[in-house]
Amino acid sequence: MAKEARGKLEKSFGEQLKTAMDKRHVSRKEIAEVLECSNQAVRNYTLGVFFPKTEKLIALEKFLKVRFVMDNPNIFEPIYENNEKSEPYENLTIAQAKTALSKSLGVPPEKIKILIEG
Repeated sequence: MAKEARGKLEKSFGEQLKTAMDKRHVSRKEIAEVLECSNQAVRNYTLGVFFPKTEKLIALEKFLKVRFVMDNPNIFEPIYENNEKSEPYENLTIAQAKTALSKSLGVPPEKIKILIEG
């Protein structure tokens, strides 16, 4: 039987971890080596079954060059360091811009208003 996410925070973290691993082209095995844990433990983190202890979370952020967003369980993508973005932000539609702002600000897209001048 497949394991399921324990709660919203664990699910959010798991999604953020998977996204960062995909963006950085990092395998579970590499993460396991950095954290000095098993591949199964990393799998459980990505599934949201378990949440890593603080020292492992810090090690993940340093290794992946991200900051995991833990104050909002509705965010599924970490914040990338060095002004890197997960996708190009040029020529976005208004809906895409709202989604991007929503992720970075941690507010629902429907709460974001975009004013266009000119």
